Amino acid sequence: MKSKTFCSLPWDTLDTIPDGTLAPCCYFDVHKRIEVSKNSSIEDYVNSAILKSVKEKMLGGEKPNECTFCYKREEAGGISPRTKLSDKATYEQIVKNEKVVFKNLHLRNSNICDLKCRSCGPFCSTAWNSDYLNLYPEKTAMIFNIAKNYKNIFMEIKNLIPHLNHLYLSGGEPLLDKSLDKVLELYSSNTNEDKYLHIQTNLSNDKLISSTIGEKVKNIKNCNILISIDGVGREAEFIRKGKVWDAFDKRLNNLLRSKGYFNIIFTMTISVYNVFHILDVFKYLEGFREVREFRIELSFVERPYALNAINLTNELKIKLASAYDEFLKSSPRFSIYKGFLEEILNYVNSEKDKSLTEFYIYTKKLDRIRNENTFKLFPYLR
Repeated sequence: MKSKTFCSLPWDTLDTIPDGTLAPCCYFDVHKRIEVSKNSSIEDYVNSAILKSVKEKMLGGEKPNECTFCYKREEAGGISPRTKLSDKATYEQIVKNEKVVFKNLHLRNSNICDLKCRSCGPFCSTAWNSDYLNLYPEKTAMIFNIAKNYKNIFMEIKNLIPHLNHLYLSGGEPLLDKSLDKVLELYSSNTNEDKYLHIQTNLSNDKLISSTIGEKVKNIKNCNILISIDGVGREAEFIRKGKVWDAFDKRLNNLLRSKGYFNIIFTMTISVYNVFHILDVFKYLEGFREVREFRIELSFVERPYALNAINLTNELKIKLASAYDEFLKSSPRFSIYKGFLEEILNYVNSEKDKSLTEFYIYTKKLDRIRNENTFKLFPYLR
């Protein structure tokens, strides 16, 4: 089915965030996510006015405002989660008026995390709370856990897990979440041979190699480990505060050379900080190509908006295009990254005449709190 508005995710996918709000996906407008209470059920989410409205608009050929992220990426010439994930089979079920069940779950049970990445916040990292309270003294610390705070919803989620086609685990840092083992045990009991598992990690610990995770997922032939990497060396430690680069590098080498049960996907979150430096990440990863096959996926910082790479000035966007062009010309082997660089350029150029004013204000405040100097590390951003 070719449609410029339809997406199957409002029907067949459930996305959870540790604060208890639900949505069809993580790109859904954060201000429109459906709130649940301790006594809520997933049925309450399905019957919510917001979700019903989104479905009606999509089927009517309209673009819901809640899904602007995908539509904007497509208008800029990029590939969106909608175009990648929308399921034709679900649409056919809807047309036939058949019951559609949840096939996919993105479970973020807790915001526990040991890093406080520049592009993140306390919403997804407990390590961020101290900086957050310094930035906004009137706020309170955020510690979320669906299993503990929304037991009804979590019980229903556990009942869904053995019947899913796709389970995506992230956080926070899911490898630090105590519910992980039980969730994986439930999913491994799923008899669907084509089921998919994705685990997103910052690789800050050795659990993937040294724990029993391998035993729990060894019958899942489509098991994918998504490793977050936004920089190399000092830049990596700066962007993902708390990361120790040498330890990460050693852990990654061990993981890639292990007789793993999983596929490797490197995920890169593009922001003002690393939109130039991402070339160094590609160079670093190139050294592993002969060790093990891997894929790359890009995402773009939307919040805090000040860090969105779309805010680069016109002058910086010209310099960025030139830097990417020089990189591609420097070696024939770098041609495999052309599509990713084009995707980034399409995204940052989707809006013109932007300003870094908010970026400077936000960054200088955080620099003071962390006793860091962004512009010494990234002088081109001055």
